[in-house]
Amino acid sequence: MNINVDHATEFRDDLQAWSEKMQSGYAELGEFMVEFSQLEFSIRVAIGGYLKIPSDLINPILSEYQFVPLCRVWKLLENKFNPEKIEVTKKICGELLALNEQRVRIAHGLWTPGVEVLEALHVAKNSGRVGTYFSESGELKSLANECQRLMQEIIGFKGIS
Repeated sequence: MNINVDHATEFRDDLQAWSEKMQSGYAELGEFMVEFSQLEFSIRVAIGGYLKIPSDLINPILSEYQFVPLCRVWKLLENKFNPEKIEVTKKICGELLALNEQRVRIAHGLWTPGVEVLEALHVAKNSGRVGTYFSESGELKSLANECQRLMQEIIGFKGIS
């Protein structure tokens, strides 16, 4: 049997490059989940502050709320205590809900290796439509950055972008 060493080397190099891309995808997936959990916690803290819930009780009390209801409660409180910011609050809440749609695809999608990156196959609950998501390099990183930006909006800290 005659094995072409050049082809074997090329195959090994291609496999190594693909493996590195997949590892990067795993890292970006993990980064998004960490950032999203921090965002969700910042919403709980903001609500806890408005309602004067002792800090040691914020998580036990507010962990019963899923993300969308948390956003709605935050928006209600933000509008009550900062009525001059209603339009900004409405915009932020819309961005939070849009980000959550992506999180649902991330959390409930079937993750598979794509050509360049990991990608998720997700079936929409309402329509039953199947879609492939996050197949472009950097999409998950961009969503992680969006989590960070929105968290800064929620806690009122601006300056890091």
